[in-house]
Amino acid sequence: ALNGYSDVSAETRARVMAAADTLGYRPHPHAHRLATGRTGAIALVSSMRAGHYLDATFAALLTGIDDVLSAEGLYTLATAIPSDPAREMPALERLLDGRLVDAVILSRTRMDDPRVALLQSRGVPFVTYGRTASATPHAWVDTDNERAFELATQRLLSMGHRAVHFINGPAPYAFAQLRERGWRRALRAAKGRGRMVHSELSCAAGDAAAQGLLARDTGCTALLCAND
Repeated sequence: ALNGYSDVSAETRARVMAAADTLGYRPHPHAHRLATGRTGAIALVSSMRAGHYLDATFAALLTGIDDVLSAEGLYTLATAIPSDPAREMPALERLLDGRLVDAVILSRTRMDDPRVALLQSRGVPFVTYGRTASATPHAWVDTDNERAFELATQRLLSMGHRAVHFINGPAPYAFAQLRERGWRRALRAAKGRGRMVHSELSCAAGDAAAQGLLARDTGCTALLCAND
């Protein structure tokens, strides 16, 4: 009755549900897992470069995902895995081997992302926040980073700026590569110029990148920034 099986009459189900509510009964999670093979948990997995912290974007993503999952009676297991190749894949494999989650949401994708290939080979349901260049199609959600940064660059160019420098995110990430394409396309079309530097997603790193760009080119009048 509690699991909603169709061979239980509506009257019996109502009585059982009422009794469970009166007693404050909740299914034991470990027993439920053994009986169904499901944990009720969805993992949000993000890569984290050694010595750096996850930024506010990840916090907002986690909050939004948890709002939706909790409404469906599921919960979110958030984990940050070091992006060091020697540690990243073994850590993800341990998560999957432990059968701690029913599905995975991957964030901070790379164009060539071995995590995607691993999940596909294991048959684990997953979706990525950010696209990849995987030859095997998979579900993904993303903003149009390329078009967005083309538009942002065009706006600065339309205001008369001819030298638009770009503080981009870390080079391996897919969003950084797509944003660079949009920036370069807008510059080419308007015969503008600009320098680009890759930066960690932190206030200190962004400040250092800006100072470096302005010191190298005093003719720069506009900066395009990949992160707030």
